[in-house]
Amino acid sequence: LLENDEFLRRFGVEMERFGGNTVLVRGVPSTLRNDEIEGGVMEVLERLRDGLKILTPSELAREMLATIACRSAVKAGERLSEAEMERLLEELAQTDLPFNCPHSRPTIVRLSKEELESRFRRR
Repeated sequence: LLENDEFLRRFGVEMERFGGNTVLVRGVPSTLRNDEIEGGVMEVLERLRDGLKILTPSELAREMLATIACRSAVKAGERLSEAEMERLLEELAQTDLPFNCPHSRPTIVRLSKEELESRFRRR
């Protein structure tokens, strides 16, 4: 991990040797919420470990950014104000690829009026 310190710093992960096989994490991406820090850092480090063997540096960088983005995303059941929802939709509309997350999952789905009515048993 420490051999890739500069690479990790580009993504907001700052760490130093703490003794033995231990590293001290001093900085994390600012987009991670407090409850996501440990899992987010561990996932980034695992992707780095696994990706070093099979990915080019640019592919690995994309994977790292995708991991941080997904970890920072709004989760199911999380409550947002109307203003937060509007801001997120405005930001999504400004992206180059608004229809999928970095891991290719859909961010927008289209439902016909008939399908929507059927789902709410209004037909």
